[in-house]
Amino acid sequence: MSGHGVLLAEAPRWLLRCGPAKPEAEPYYVEVRIADWPMRLYSRWAQWPDYSAHQYRQGLIGEALEAADQVMSEVRQVAPELESLRALRQRMLFKPASP
Repeated sequence: MSGHGVLLAEAPRWLLRCGPAKPEAEPYYVEVRIADWPMRLYSRWAQWPDYSAHQYRQGLIGEALEAADQVMSEVRQVAPELESLRALRQRMLFKPASP
């Protein structure tokens, strides 16, 4: 799994991922991919709390800002801070393989 991203959570309108990092290291980035939009919301791992709270809004206007606000409202329920990201990552890294 070295050097690969990890899917942390997903919903019909978004994917939450992080990467790249070996299992014992913290990832470099966190990103939210918004369905039906050619954009992603990207943050350094350590900056996630501020980014997810409000910094993701920088540079967005109109429909892009509306879509980001709606999605980030949902994402914050799943991963509001670094501890929740770490827990999601650990769960996904060590999840038993499906038969």
